[in-house]
Amino acid sequence: MLMNNRKNISFSVSINHHPISKQSSLKYLGVILDDKLNWKPQMEKLVTHLSKSCGMLFKLKHYTNISVLKSVYFAYFHSYLTYSILTGEGPTRRLYSL
Repeated sequence: MLMNNRKNISFSVSINHHPISKQSSLKYLGVILDDKLNWKPQMEKLVTHLSKSCGMLFKLKHYTNISVLKSVYFAYFHSYLTYSILTGEGPTRRLYSL
């Protein structure tokens, strides 16, 4: 749907006579964007993943040494956070909820 100053204009897209439905979000190369080009779905996924990683590190600290914890940190937390920062500067401002 296109928005004009005065009225809404609707249209449909098809490929080989197969209609393409409108989606509320899109995941491309691990980055989630919604139909308003907002970072909210991506940030929700990132915060959930990083929170689970923190919980895993907290539980593992009682059973392993520091070198194993560092390996787990870089595999699950750091790599995910670094990729999210590289894919767009917008999401990094909202990470303070951690």
